[in-house]
Amino acid sequence: MNGRRSNLADTVFENLKEAILCGDYGKDSLLPTQEELARSFGVSRTVMRDAFHKLSSLGFIEIRQGKGSFVRSTQPISIVPAVSLIQNNFKMEEPWIRDLMEARYYLEQSIVRLAAARILPGDITALQENVARMAEAVSAGDMPAFAAIDLVFHERLSEVCGNKILQQTVGAIRGVMKNFFDGFSRTPGVAPRALVYHRDILKAVRVKNPAAAARAMKAHLADISINLKKNYGINVLL
Repeated sequence: MNGRRSNLADTVFENLKEAILCGDYGKDSLLPTQEELARSFGVSRTVMRDAFHKLSSLGFIEIRQGKGSFVRSTQPISIVPAVSLIQNNFKMEEPWIRDLMEARYYLEQSIVRLAAARILPGDITALQENVARMAEAVSAGDMPAFAAIDLVFHERLSEVCGNKILQQTVGAIRGVMKNFFDGFSRTPGVAPRALVYHRDILKAVRVKNPAAAARAMKAHLADISINLKKNYGINVLL
């Protein structure tokens, strides 16, 4: 996600979140379509999709295939009580990295396994576009863009998996993951390697192979752990 689009999506997200929290859209109410809201806000459908994606990840709305987007909660979720503390004090050092990677190791293998079993054609297209943009960012040497796209890839898998608890957990730790991706993606050689693993994950998910998808995710996270030890002296027990 480039910087301008990211900023626009964040602005739209904040406006819609405020409307939900203020009661403009009540619980279980149907939101206007993304196309209608895009015209209302004067933004592209891609920007609106990103804003809806964030609302969904944080548990404010539920996107139902073929039916629309419904307000799920008028209160922000709070699954991980210490998230704000971790996010504000996050550094590329222990114990934050160790705790995050241990959580991701178990969380994301479960997510991708379910996603591979439940993925729909439209989801596959979105993930393919995501990986294509990831490759463009690597070619351009744009690590901030790569980090943002990487985060969206994992968030989308959490949506596709169809488990609201897992999805909301990823939404709850989104800020911590973003800080990690922003820092770690700048490590020399990390982004091209991550691209290879993301292609492997996508390949397994696309053919609906849960076991292969879990293996690909496990290999990806193990590679990150090796690089953390090599470049930062951080030991992660996986």
